[in-house]
Amino acid sequence: MKNVFFLGFLMLLFSCNSEKVSNSESVEEPKEAEAEEIDGALQVMDLSPRNSMEVPAKQWLVRTIESYFDPDDDEFMDISYFSTDEYVEFKQDAMSVNIPDELTEKEFRVKWKHRNVELIGMQNGFMISAQDYHTVKVTECNLKDQIDESTSLFNVVVEDLVYKGKYIREVTVSKAGNSFIINDVAEIKEILPE
Repeated sequence: MKNVFFLGFLMLLFSCNSEKVSNSESVEEPKEAEAEEIDGALQVMDLSPRNSMEVPAKQWLVRTIESYFDPDDDEFMDISYFSTDEYVEFKQDAMSVNIPDELTEKEFRVKWKHRNVELIGMQNGFMISAQDYHTVKVTECNLKDQIDESTSLFNVVVEDLVYKGKYIREVTVSKAGNSFIINDVAEIKEILPE
């Protein structure tokens, strides 16, 4: 009987062990799927890992996007906190195309010919095109491609649960020290209410 209790104690001890990622965030053990109820609808996120970086990168990406759009969260008030300098400049140029004293579309295309200018979302904000938003959540985040051992491409669906906008994105994330950083966001599709 003592052996059963001791074995149970050991299992409990090892199941509570987690590694640190960033900002004292712990990584949960990988799961096949995780369900969360949002506004009465069950949202399922596939969490089965394909590599050792996938789960912590996915958790970081979901938390980062949702924190950026949360008015009560001061951690990520600007995309420069979690994006490469090149992506920040690329996105800022795209948001300012054809504004007086900024780049024209032609100048933008010439300057950024080494990047995918078709999917940057010219004159759109980061991640969503809507200027007004309410409750923005990541409802899907799945690994699309492991580019190399420190860079992953994720299919991401970001939704405004109140205003009903749905934004389909491909986000490139790289390891950066003990955390991650966004290298690119390809704006694939938007589904907006009529």
